[in-house]
Amino acid sequence: MKEEIKSKLEGNISKIYLIAVLSGFTFFYNEIVTLYYRNFELSFTQISFLLVIVMATILLFEVPTGAFADLYGRRLSILLGSIFMTIGLVIIAFSSVFSLFVVAAIIIGISSAFFSGSWSALVYDTLKELKREKEYLKILSRIEIAFLFVGIISAYFGPYLFSFNVRWPYYISSIAAIIWIFAIFSLYEPPLEYSKKINIKDHYIQMKDGLIFVTNHSKLIWLIFFSAIMAIIAITVGELIMGPFIISIGFSLKEFALIALVSNIIQTVFVFFIDKIENKIGEKKSFLLVIIGIFFILILMTFTRNYFISVVFGLFWAIMSFRELILEKYINHHLEKENRATVLSIHSMSLALLGLIMAPFLGYIIDLTSLSYSVVFLAILVGVIGSILIFFRYSGRVWKNLT
Repeated sequence: MKEEIKSKLEGNISKIYLIAVLSGFTFFYNEIVTLYYRNFELSFTQISFLLVIVMATILLFEVPTGAFADLYGRRLSILLGSIFMTIGLVIIAFSSVFSLFVVAAIIIGISSAFFSGSWSALVYDTLKELKREKEYLKILSRIEIAFLFVGIISAYFGPYLFSFNVRWPYYISSIAAIIWIFAIFSLYEPPLEYSKKINIKDHYIQMKDGLIFVTNHSKLIWLIFFSAIMAIIAITVGELIMGPFIISIGFSLKEFALIALVSNIIQTVFVFFIDKIENKIGEKKSFLLVIIGIFFILILMTFTRNYFISVVFGLFWAIMSFRELILEKYINHHLEKENRATVLSIHSMSLALLGLIMAPFLGYIIDLTSLSYSVVFLAILVGVIGSILIFFRYSGRVWKNLT
């Protein structure tokens, strides 16, 4: 490898950390998203419908954008994703009606589709070119820490600023997103023979080959399904439950800000040790930690009515970060550079498809019952589906027949 290329690839890593920090500010609104929509009198069913819109858009665009990234470049795909995200955030920041929130949801869905496979593919390819792919989980953990470091700031100041003006967190996110675009533009892409012009036939072939690869790889299907189920639980808690739940048990917005701050600190500290924990306990115990941990934390959540709720949510997000990063590692292990972004997009598409089915149902459950009952329902879901998946994965009779 030429020294010039090696230097640019090594420079990518520090730029990726910077982008993670800017990404944290782009999602400055994270803690108050449900409260923001509730401020404009949207029901939980309507909020879940916005999630459905995002996921339906991801479902439509996920594989095409993944193929686009494999054919025309991860950097270009990420850049387009950041532009769409900025547009979506600006619309939300200045809107107050459901119809405009729907438009923003579509645009953010397109953004997510461009991002999903391309970002992790670019990170992995950079490390692979540098012959450092064994450091992938460690680098991912550091990226997550950079993102969460800003999350600690936004966890407190997001709700705090929201208490003065509901739009301020989205204004900050919109400004950060604009700066984010320029940082992404500075990335260097590892050399690969990308197409110079859009070719529909090549695009179709790339998508088809990616789908065939996944359907013929049963272990990959298992990992993708496990990831999708747990991601839907995380999205439901983060987008629909956390903020309203904390407010519903008697805390003010400023107290919610403090709770979110503590939970983010716990999550960030835990992420420092993810690669060491995974290396120590291995694959099987890692999956068991995710399932058993999330099950008991959700149950504990329903009984907690004091400031200990910050610890409960901190542990929840810590295990969800662990789940996300180990699955990135395990899935990438089975992929080749030529189809990496396409297959990772199929992974995200499966999440979107599952979310499309479950989100309206979960939103309806919250409106029909209560936030506490909904949390219990999620715990049962994790326990039942998690047990079935673990049985299939670690039953020698079943698993040895899988490819």
